[in-house]
Amino acid sequence: MIHLVLCGCLETPAWLGSNSDFHITYVVFYCLITPKRESGTLERLEAQRDEKLTGHIILLQARCRGYLARRKLNTLKLQDLAVRCIQRNVRKWMSVREWPWWRLYVKVAPLLNVHRTEDQLKAKTEELEILKTKVERLEQERNHLKHDNDRLEAKRQCNSIGGPHFARSPLLAVPLPIEDPVLATRKLPWKPGL
Repeated sequence: MIHLVLCGCLETPAWLGSNSDFHITYVVFYCLITPKRESGTLERLEAQRDEKLTGHIILLQARCRGYLARRKLNTLKLQDLAVRCIQRNVRKWMSVREWPWWRLYVKVAPLLNVHRTEDQLKAKTEELEILKTKVERLEQERNHLKHDNDRLEAKRQCNSIGGPHFARSPLLAVPLPIEDPVLATRKLPWKPGL
């Protein structure tokens, strides 16, 4: 018999119907379902559980076997297609291999590859020459910039030797020619006219 105890009331839940195998006790938001302690009830419930689980497991195994069989079938189809393609190509080759034009083609094909390699080598040589001229042009430009940098560095040092008043005056920035023969023979740290 099913008993529902909720605030002192006894009721049978509608979802269980009139099944007399369970004793249900509700105590404010708590539900406890326990099988009655009659002989054979637990064994009968386990048998029902096993029957339902067995059906689900059988369906799962059938689906897995079907999936694996379909994969195996697709693999076999692909292998069959590959074997047919290879057999068709071997049949064609067996019928063509004795023809004189096929023998000529087999002898000429490597020579065509050699000619193609020579064309590729010429193209690479031309590309190398273009890169060499580009490197030479860049080297000349670098040397020119280095020379300009050295000249400007010398000019900066010359301005810093004269002091702040020398560097500010545009007339004094250019050194005057030396008229003394003794001083003219001495090497100056800067070049006049820069």
